Amino acid sequence: MDPSAEILDGNRMVGTLRLAMDGRKLCRMEISDTKQGWITLILGIEPAGTSPHLLIDKVNGLEEALSESETKEILFEFMETDGVPCQFQTRVVKFHRSGCWMELPKWILRVQKRRFYRVKARLGTEIIFRVDREGQEKATVRDYSMGGVAFFLDRDRMLNIETQVTDVQLRIPQGDGWIEFYNALAVVRRVERHTTGKDICVLEFLGMSEGTKERLWKHIFEEQRMALKKTKHV
Repeated sequence: MDPSAEILDGNRMVGTLRLAMDGRKLCRMEISDTKQGWITLILGIEPAGTSPHLLIDKVNGLEEALSESETKEILFEFMETDGVPCQFQTRVVKFHRSGCWMELPKWILRVQKRRFYRVKARLGTEIIFRVDREGQEKATVRDYSMGGVAFFLDRDRMLNIETQVTDVQLRIPQGDGWIEFYNALAVVRRVERHTTGKDICVLEFLGMSEGTKERLWKHIFEEQRMALKKTKHV
């Protein structure tokens, strides 16, 4: 097992699930051997004899997709408040018109070290920010994750490591509009020098709001799903 991970069982596991449920944490749900996935919510922990069940929100297509699965196992992942991912596996007990009941997992794997999936930016993705409360600056984004963003920096604009920037807006084109994610503060963690005349600046997001975290995480999950489709892994 990864030394940066710990197993939560018993009351700690149930307590972690209840925190996710009470905080209405979005959960990423995949059928293990098909890579088909959805975003859902844990609605409750329901008594069912000697073995309680998880009640999750209804997701379209789950029952049909599960019928094609060999293992019938479902992988869940959600983020704690500090951005640390938790994972568990379970199985469907029965479907209901408002959701479905699943077995209460035996344990949760809590990955203590943050892991961020990086998304290659769509053409036209941009970042807007301020340095020292000066006017807004705009740059083209190379990639981004839950932890931060990498963008192209003109050689005539220097940003030093540990420089803080404010009013950070990550803007991603979608149709005729934009998907926008705002973060009040970020810090320069790395500047990669390139001979092309365009350096790469890597920002780390600081103090991202819970609402923005959830929205960005859901967006990144959908981008990951689209990338898998293009490579025919779903």
